[in-house]
Amino acid sequence: MLEMEKFHQRPFPYSMLTILKICSVSVMEFFDKLSRWIDIATSSKRIQEHSLKIQSSLAVSVVIFKKLLPIFRTLFQYVPSGSTQSFYSNSLFTLVWLIIVIMKKSLPTEDLLTCFHMMLCVVELVYKDLCFHECDEHIDQESVNHMMEDKDGVRVLEVLCRSFDGVLLDAKHLRTHWFNTKRENILPNLNHKDLDIPANYEHY
Repeated sequence: MLEMEKFHQRPFPYSMLTILKICSVSVMEFFDKLSRWIDIATSSKRIQEHSLKIQSSLAVSVVIFKKLLPIFRTLFQYVPSGSTQSFYSNSLFTLVWLIIVIMKKSLPTEDLLTCFHMMLCVVELVYKDLCFHECDEHIDQESVNHMMEDKDGVRVLEVLCRSFDGVLLDAKHLRTHWFNTKRENILPNLNHKDLDIPANYEHY
């Protein structure tokens, strides 16, 4: 048996990203080699399950990232890095993705549908924050007009679900019973009211 605990070794002190850089391999190659090593080493069921869990989580993250791209391009206007604005589109996208990753790790389950609806909640949160703080340069005007089509006013989550194949009832349930309560405890530098991205984006 080649299990670490049998040799009384401490956990490997390097992150997976560091290993990928050192070995110059892709994530897919890494897990292919890891699966083979686990088979050869006849590792414990716990190690096998942990490896599968990481692979599954990364696969979901890849899908969510791909789904985020068209949503971001639809709702937010491109602000290049050479502009006079305080922060740019690449910084805004990085912030959105960072919030998604942080919130995703706290989900009770990382299945694709739940993660997708959580991502929509994050996008809604950021969109409303920018609108509230009048960051018009980052908001696509067509998206604003689309949001205002509903006679009941701005309903961002509803429009997102309708436009990008979300399940509105599930998304609302997640927002009400998990997202709105968790974000106040999870997100850094949050004043428990809003993100206030224009004032706090550097801290994020």
